[in-house]
Amino acid sequence: MQNSELQAELYASDASPLAQESAAFSHDEVVLAASREPVFIALKKVSGGEFLSDPSELPHQCTPKTISRDIAVRKTYEDLQHIWADKRCVGQAPKGFWHDTLDWIDKNVTEENGLKGKVKAEFYGPGYSQRRDAYSRAVNSHVERDVSLEHIQLPGLHIFYSIETIQEACRQGLYALVADGTFGMHPVEAGKKAQLYCIHGVCSSGVEVPLLYSVTDRRTIAIYKKIFGHIKKHLTLPRSRTLRVILDFEEASIRAARMKAAPFTYHKHGTGEEMIWDLSNTFMETKGKKDLFGEVKALRDPPVPEGHGAHAKCVEFLDYLKTTWMEGLELGTLIKVRHPSLATLLHHSHKINLEAVCALKRIEHAPGEQRTLRRKDQARKDKINEAMQKMQQERERGLSTIEVVQYCRKISTYLTEKSV
Repeated sequence: MQNSELQAELYASDASPLAQESAAFSHDEVVLAASREPVFIALKKVSGGEFLSDPSELPHQCTPKTISRDIAVRKTYEDLQHIWADKRCVGQAPKGFWHDTLDWIDKNVTEENGLKGKVKAEFYGPGYSQRRDAYSRAVNSHVERDVSLEHIQLPGLHIFYSIETIQEACRQGLYALVADGTFGMHPVEAGKKAQLYCIHGVCSSGVEVPLLYSVTDRRTIAIYKKIFGHIKKHLTLPRSRTLRVILDFEEASIRAARMKAAPFTYHKHGTGEEMIWDLSNTFMETKGKKDLFGEVKALRDPPVPEGHGAHAKCVEFLDYLKTTWMEGLELGTLIKVRHPSLATLLHHSHKINLEAVCALKRIEHAPGEQRTLRRKDQARKDKINEAMQKMQQERERGLSTIEVVQYCRKISTYLTEKSV
């Protein structure tokens, strides 16, 4: 008898009946669990690498070492699996799901023997940082990795756009570019001084579509030249068409656009000679004089004292004017949080780009179709146009600050449909 078989037989004689039964098996059919004492703790019957019986049928009692920790871990795993499976979770804040798990524990775990408090303590641990990566990975798993946008990454600058959308806009009568930056919509990793700079195109029938988004932490001429250079590279306009570029009063962006305007460059495209970029005869417009907002106090603060009955409405309008007309953009309607991640920004930019493609296809299939407005909106638009034309005529003789304030107040009544 071999030593290993003798040892197994001796151990079995002092062990439980289950262990004694194992002595009847040959050496290659018995696997003895390691033990500090010369008795069996568990027995697994195997032959040729396969179990001869279900190990779970062996007498045992599976009790977690810490029940509270087991509940916390199992619930976290369950919620993470739900997030991974639900595509509607895309773009949402990971910490919100962490709060949902904490809320479930508070509402569903029994308070018997202080179990609820223990589970809360186990789940919370040192705080959200303990589970931040797990929840973030689950939420970000839904972000499309292959976004159909050109993504150019340079030091301090991200640029993303669709070449097909830019070229389709040119085919559908692109006649104006509107470029501006906004704060609060850039990823937090870009820094506090960064901005999201957008270039939108206006096509025939007044259809406006986004063409380019960029995230930059510097507002220099070199950065803006790179941004406008990508637009210039893909624009194909007929020589007879004048492109109007509308910029804000930021000197760096204006100088960069002018630098990219010259010299004239042409290339063969299709059957005729078409121009890539021409700003020589372009109207370089700004959104008002640089000191206009400083002069018009009504654009900064309500023109009535705080106790006045119209003060609340004035504050409401100024907030609307700032968020919708001065700082607002379409991304703000899709992303409800400030400083979204770059992946979230790319994901929603992809959605807006798809909407732009549909709008351009609509122009192709329904040429000449005008944007429909409600009757009251059309009436308000006519009043605004009339007031602006009158203001344009009066500008030729010169305007005082009082006249500018009165004009802005008049325009504001049209925008809010209420007179303050």
